[in-house]
Amino acid sequence: MNSNIVVYTTPQGDKIQLSPATVRKYLVSGNGSVTDQEVTMFLSLCRYQHLNPFLREAYLVKFGSEPATIITGKEVFTKRAAGIKECKGFEAGVIVQTGSMVDYRKGTLVLANEEIVGGWAKVYREDWDIPLEITVSLNEYLRRKRDGTPMASWASMPATMIRKVALVQALREAFPEDFGGMYSPEEMPVDTQTLPDNPVSLNGNIREQSDYDNQEKSRLDQVIPFGKHQGRKLGDLIQNEHGYCEWMAKSGNEKWSPVFQQLLEEASKVTPPPADAETGEVKDTGDIPPAVLKMAEKAGMNNDDLLAFIADKYDMEWSELTGNAKSEITKHLHDLGQTA
Repeated sequence: MNSNIVVYTTPQGDKIQLSPATVRKYLVSGNGSVTDQEVTMFLSLCRYQHLNPFLREAYLVKFGSEPATIITGKEVFTKRAAGIKECKGFEAGVIVQTGSMVDYRKGTLVLANEEIVGGWAKVYREDWDIPLEITVSLNEYLRRKRDGTPMASWASMPATMIRKVALVQALREAFPEDFGGMYSPEEMPVDTQTLPDNPVSLNGNIREQSDYDNQEKSRLDQVIPFGKHQGRKLGDLIQNEHGYCEWMAKSGNEKWSPVFQQLLEEASKVTPPPADAETGEVKDTGDIPPAVLKMAEKAGMNNDDLLAFIADKYDMEWSELTGNAKSEITKHLHDLGQTA
């Protein structure tokens, strides 16, 4: 049975352990009995996308003998988008019609004399010249009960629902690795108002196995559980990906921003540079962090060599460089150190 248990880490640093028995006992919504295959699919999605079902980031919904529906929590998409470095923002709204006039409007405001006909969204990536644009039809996504009437959420707030459909589709298409296989409640044939949103407690603990805690590790040995540097240690990142560390410190991630802020603060504390062996003069290294000086030493460069390299390439001092420039330098030093 242990082979059926999956263990993974969420982007917030929570270590999750899930078993089929736990899923059946605590995590199934609805009145149906899920099959082994449906449970396996749910486990696979949670592990692949690092979702925490105990915090309602994923639902397994089953009613009667109907096929089960696997749904991602409503806040997961926007929270994750905020943590993707390549994401430069998004816009979303509704498409409304008045007579023969059609208006693409930001937000969800619809006047009494207007008809909602769809939703739209744009997602901007820093490595794309043109934003991804998505439009969806209200008629295609309006969810109805068996009697043909709209489900409660679609009846009471159709503008909010269709806007969210457009947004999550745009995010999924723009970032398939981050959102592949994830579908929001608004896209699926379920009434969103019936989904529970309170955290699941297992014997008083939200997580099944509390002894898995990334915070207990030494700070530099902590492993990033998400994004393009998933699996790398903080110590590695602060030496070789300084620009990424600065970006994470400013990202607003509730768990990881403070970690990176403290990491950068510690790295910026400059220890007295070594004195010249012949003259005894202490060289000014321009506030270059000790970790970078060590990388330069490993690459066969002394302090003067490093300062000259920075001045020649960027015509400024270390403290004046952008995060991207510092990241380029540390990467260059790392590459040199590998071949030295």
